[in-house]
This record gives sequence, structure tokens and C-alpha cells, in this order.
Amino acid sequence: LFRSYPVFTGFAITSLIKRSELELIQKKLELKNVKRELILNSAELYSNIYALKCNINALKFAKKALKSAKEKAEALYNEGLINKSSVDEINAKYYEVLADIKNLKSQKESLLNMLSYLLNKKIEKIDSIEVQKITFKPDFLKRPDVRAIKETLQIAKENIKLAKSEYFPSIGAEV
Repeated sequence: LFRSYPVFTGFAITSLIKRSELELIQKKLELKNVKRELILNSAELYSNIYALKCNINALKFAKKALKSAKEKAEALYNEGLINKSSVDEINAKYYEVLADIKNLKSQKESLLNMLSYLLNKKIEKIDSIEVQKITFKPDFLKRPDVRAIKETLQIAKENIKLAKSEYFPSIGAEV
């Protein structure tokens, strides 16, 4: 009965250790990238909600103007100065604006729910956006997603070294 034990397999072990270290770095960078994407998604949701809020307010002003125009058109129709189709046209536009307001409110509520889910707390309304002018010089090499890709390349290089290590001799002892 003979048993064989490898005494020296250093090339493979060194490559495995290096690959494990690189995989850990890669996973940490992927986590940072997920956080970055969540921040970007919440900022996008916030700005979309704000845009819908502004659209709703604009349509409310249009609704007031159309209501006034509708009343004036009905008065002119009652006096016989305009025909019924003109009044109906204003009525149709008024109800179109009402439908648009309801549609935008529904979209806003949906986005608020998405933002609430993303932030894990109930968001019922948002305040205004303060835009500050900043000079931004992005350094793409520091972005977590780009760094994770670099680590993936390093892992691939270590995998190549690991595969090549099978060609190196391993020293063992037979008992």
C-alpha cells in the first residue's frame, strides 16, 4: 500500500490565494457600485416626481383658465353670439385637462411608491429641488464599477497562472 502526498505545490496555492483576494476586492467594489446605482435611481425618481408635480401645477392653472373660458363661452352662447360647437370644444379641452391631471397624479403616486420602496420609508410628498452649480470632473478610474471590471481582469490573469501551474513540477513523497 503506497500513498503519495504533494510536498510542493506552491505555484497553484499562491495563485489560488491571490485569486481569492482579488475576488473579495471585486465583491466589495460590486457592493459599492450597487449603492451608487441606488443613489442614482433615487435621484432620478426624485427629479421625475418633481417634474410631474410641476406639470400638475401647470395643468391646474390651465384648468382655472379653461373654467373661466367655459363660463364666458356659455354666456356668449346664451346671448347667441357664438355657436354650440365652440362651447363644446372648450368643454372637451377642459375635460381633457382634468384627465391629464388625474393621469399625472397617478404617475406621481406610482413614483412616490417606488421611491418609498427604494428608501424603505413612506414618502408622501417631496419638496423643491435646490440646484447648486458645481464643477464636476469625473474620474472614471475611481468608479466602483470600473474598478470591479479591473479586478475581474486580474482574476482572469490569476486563473491563467493557476492553469499554467499544472505544468510546473510538484514535489511529493511516497509513503
